[in-house]
Amino acid sequence: MNIVSNVTYQGESVFKFDQYLPTATGSDGTQFDGIEIDTYSRKNGGDYYVIVGDLNASYLDGAFELSQTGYSLLILKDYVATGTVWTQNAQTVTTFTSNDPTFPDLPTITNNLVNTLEIVAKGISVSVNGTTYNDVIKVKYNQETSTPAAPDQTTSSQFFYYFAKDVGLVKAEGTSSDNADNIVSTTLQELDTYTLN
Repeated sequence: MNIVSNVTYQGESVFKFDQYLPTATGSDGTQFDGIEIDTYSRKNGGDYYVIVGDLNASYLDGAFELSQTGYSLLILKDYVATGTVWTQNAQTVTTFTSNDPTFPDLPTITNNLVNTLEIVAKGISVSVNGTTYNDVIKVKYNQETSTPAAPDQTTSSQFFYYFAKDVGLVKAEGTSSDNADNIVSTTLQELDTYTLN
């Protein structure tokens, strides 16, 4: 991840990343090619936000263009006590436009996101790739995603984020469950090196 600029987005001064999310693979193995998504972060006092911009990608080997609206997430409150919980609701709308005149456009999909976050530990030490980071805040993040048009198509995710003082995110780990396909995916991301400017 690399912060490339300080820009104004949706009326707020934010930091823009050149890459924040990796190339995506659907839980059913579907590849999303040519993903274009801007990701931003901002800080307001002790509140830290991640803003996922609108996503554009090719789908089904370029047969369709996918567009999805973004959302904002208050990912960390560094001033609250252990055990503090906050919930944010968000909504994304996904549209599919056919690149083949013989194919119809696919129906629009609305996803409702319920994001619940909790400070589970403060002032802890975490070892990541041989480096020990002190004064770390551990955040639990649960996301429940549902689609009103397809109530059986739900997903749930639980992640733990580790934020080190004066460094930032040093570790992320968790699981995602696709209830429709009965598939569980695990994720582990750890900081290798960092440069502060």
